[in-house]
Amino acid sequence: MTRRFSAFQRVALGVAALGTAAMLLLIGWTVVNIHDPYPHTDAKETAEAAQRLRSLPPLEDAETELENIVQQVGAAATELIPGMKWQWNRELTRSYCTAPYDQTNGRISYLRHYYSDTPIPDEIWPQLIERVRVIVATVGATTPDIMQDRSGTASSPGNHDVWFSNPTTGTTITVGTQQASVITGTVGCHLPKDGFNSPTPTPKSTP
Repeated sequence: MTRRFSAFQRVALGVAALGTAAMLLLIGWTVVNIHDPYPHTDAKETAEAAQRLRSLPPLEDAETELENIVQQVGAAATELIPGMKWQWNRELTRSYCTAPYDQTNGRISYLRHYYSDTPIPDEIWPQLIERVRVIVATVGATTPDIMQDRSGTASSPGNHDVWFSNPTTGTTITVGTQQASVITGTVGCHLPKDGFNSPTPTPKSTP
């Protein structure tokens, strides 16, 4: 005998079925993410990414080039503010690259900070930024991103912070001023000199 369900029962069964399907999807997603919570770039894309890195200068050369750019920006500021002095502080650091270079031996480099205890006055800031645009364009960092642009008061200097980036290479140059002034930069993913012979890590042998 065919069992008949009321309209309410049919709706309840439908909701239960949808709930079961959603639960199964959630369980499947959880299992996949527990197995590999951080999916890696596959072998084909990694090989292509490694080949692109081989076409770039070594990381050490790119670091030197960008440090020179940072110093040129500092010199431009000193031309506008006579007596402004700069010094390096902090340490250069490196980190692993993001996808699609995450499975290569490439590294991202964060430069030391070029520091001055002299703030850049509001009336000088626009002139400096125009000079900075020309300097950083030599490394393709032509995309500006204004993080802070607030004028000062009688008791507090202005707060200005702008980043110039090269979306293709990941290179960025940052210029900021408030109580003091700081210039720094980031070198996008490059292979260190000792990584050109083996742009991807050598797999460990199975015991």
